[in-house]
Amino acid sequence: MMVTKKQKSSAQLQNSHYRSARFGGFLREAIFGANDGLVTTTALIAGLYGAALSSRIVILGSLAEVVGGSISMALGTYISIKSQIEYYQNETKREKRHIKEFPELEREEIKRIYAQKGFSGRILSKLVYHLTSNKRRWLSVVLREGLGLAPERFERPRTAALTIGMSYVAIGFLPVIPFFFFPAVSALFFSLSLAALLFFFGGSLKSIVIGKRWFVGGFEVFFIGAIASVASYFAGAIISGLI
Repeated sequence: MMVTKKQKSSAQLQNSHYRSARFGGFLREAIFGANDGLVTTTALIAGLYGAALSSRIVILGSLAEVVGGSISMALGTYISIKSQIEYYQNETKREKRHIKEFPELEREEIKRIYAQKGFSGRILSKLVYHLTSNKRRWLSVVLREGLGLAPERFERPRTAALTIGMSYVAIGFLPVIPFFFFPAVSALFFSLSLAALLFFFGGSLKSIVIGKRWFVGGFEVFFIGAIASVASYFAGAIISGLI
C-alpha cells in the first residue's frame, strides 16, 4: 500500500503535535513542582525563624519538608495521571462496545455533535458517513469530540511524578543553603532574597510557557510567596509566644 505525500505530511504534523504536547506537559510539571517547592519551603523557613528556633532546627525542618513534600507531590501526580489513563481506557472499551452493539445510536451522536458545529444537510450526512466508515476513526471522533478525551493529553505517570518530585527538591532546597554558611539573621536575609528572585523568575517562565506577559506571572508568584512567607513568620512568632 502506497503512502501519499499528503498522508505522510499529516502523520508528521500529528507526531509534531504529539511531541509538543509531551514537552509541554513535562515543562508544566517541572515549573509546578519548582514553584510549589520554593513557596512551601520559604514559608516554612520564615515560620521557623519567626518562632525563634535555631539555624539547626530551621535546616532540619526545611529539609524534612523538602523530602516529604516532594514525595507527596510525586505520588499525588502519579496517582492522578494513572487514574485519568485508566478512565480513558475504560471509556474506550465502553465506546467500542457501543459502536458494535448500537451503531445507529452512535451515528446519531456523531451527527448531533457536528450539527452543533454548524454542519447540516448533505454535507453533514457525507461527513457522518466518512467518519463512521472506519471503526478506528469513528472511535477516535467519539472519544475526542463527544467525551473530550485524547491520548496525547496524558503524560507518562512515572515521568511526570519524577519530574515534579525532582524539581520540587532541586528548587525547594535552594532557600535552605544560606543557613549552612551564615548566622541566622544573615541566612534569613540571603534566603528570602534568593527566594524572591526565584519567585519572580519562576512566575515569569510560567507566563512565557502559557503565552501571557512574562511580568504578570512573575509578580503573581512573587506576591504569593511573599504573602505566604510573611504569614508564616507571624504565625511562628505568635504560636511560639503562646507555647
